[in-house]
Amino acid sequence: MAAVGRHFPPPCLLFLLPSLLLIICQDGEATEEGGGLHPSSPGDNGDPTGPDPVPTAESRFALKVLVLDSVTLKPLPGASVSVYLNHTMTSSAQTELSGEVIFWIEHRPQLSLTLLGNKRGYVPRPLPWSTSRRPVLSVVTLLLLPHAQGNIWLFEDSVLITGKRPGTSGGTRLEESSSHPKVMFPKNLLITSSRSNITSVTAYLTVPEHHQARDCTGCTPGLIGGGGRSALRSVSLNPVVSVSILLFCDDEQLQIRGPVQISLPLKPGLRLRAADTVPAWAFNFNMGAWENQGLGVVKRVGDELIWTYTASHLGHWIAAPLPSSENVPIKDPEGGRHVLPNSQW
Repeated sequence: MAAVGRHFPPPCLLFLLPSLLLIICQDGEATEEGGGLHPSSPGDNGDPTGPDPVPTAESRFALKVLVLDSVTLKPLPGASVSVYLNHTMTSSAQTELSGEVIFWIEHRPQLSLTLLGNKRGYVPRPLPWSTSRRPVLSVVTLLLLPHAQGNIWLFEDSVLITGKRPGTSGGTRLEESSSHPKVMFPKNLLITSSRSNITSVTAYLTVPEHHQARDCTGCTPGLIGGGGRSALRSVSLNPVVSVSILLFCDDEQLQIRGPVQISLPLKPGLRLRAADTVPAWAFNFNMGAWENQGLGVVKRVGDELIWTYTASHLGHWIAAPLPSSENVPIKDPEGGRHVLPNSQW
C-alpha cells in the first residue's frame, strides 16, 4: 500500500531526464509554460481560500537550470539560482560542477516563475519562466555575463568611473569619457576600512548589450505600483540600456549611498530624442524583479544621445520604457510625477 503524502517523483522520470529536449534561452523568456514551487505556507500563491492541497508526485515535474559563462559558454559551478513565485523567493540552490541544478516544481495553472542566476564576478540575470501545460521536464540555460573592470579616477572632491560600451575597446583618456559609460559621485561617499589603502579600490562597470525585439524576446521582469506588495503589478520591460556598477576595496564590496550620477550612451536607431524621459529601474533581489526609481533624461552630447540619471546607490540599473499597454504615473528626479503617454514609445 502506497504511503500517503510522499513527494518522490515517479521512477520513470529518473530515466527520462537525460534524454529529453534541452531548451536554451539566451536573451528571452522561457515560455513553454507556467507552474510554481509548492508554497511553504498558506496564501503564498495569492489564493485567499485557504491552504493548498498537498502536491502529489504526479503534479510535480523537474526544472533543470544550466548556468553558463556567456563568453566562454563553460559551465559555472557554485552559481546561485533562485526561484521566485509571485515576487517571493521560494527556493535557492547552488549549481554543481556541471553548472546544473534541479528543482522539483508543483504545477499550478496560470502561475509563472522568475529564475535568477547570480555568481560573484558576473552580472545577475533574471529570466521569466512560464508554462500553460505541465511538462515532464523543462531544461533552461542561463547565460551570465562576466563583470568588466572599469577605469577609476580619484579626485579631491569626486570619484569618476568609466567603462567601455558594447562592441568597443573603451577609452583610458579622461577627455574620451563623454562617449563611454561613466559614473560619478562625491568622494566623501567613498569610505574604506582603516586597514585598507585607497589604491586598493577596484571598480567594475559592465554594460550588457540589448536587442530591441518587437516580440519582447529580451524582456525582463519589472514591478510598478505602490502601497505594499499586494498593490504591485508585474510588467515586462524591454531595456534600452543597462549597467552594473560595483566597487571593491581588496575583497570588500563598498556600499555607496548618495547621489550617483550615471551617464550611458544610447545605441543608434532608438526612437528617442534629447529631453525625452526614460524610467530608471533598480534590481530588487528580495522580489527578483526591477523596481521603478523615477525618470532618467536623454541628453545630446555631440552627435550622440546619452541617458542620464541620478541614482541613490551603486548596483544594477536599467533604463526601460513602460510597455505600451501601461499608462501610470512615475516619479521624476525632482519629486514631481509624469504620466508617460502610450504613443511616446
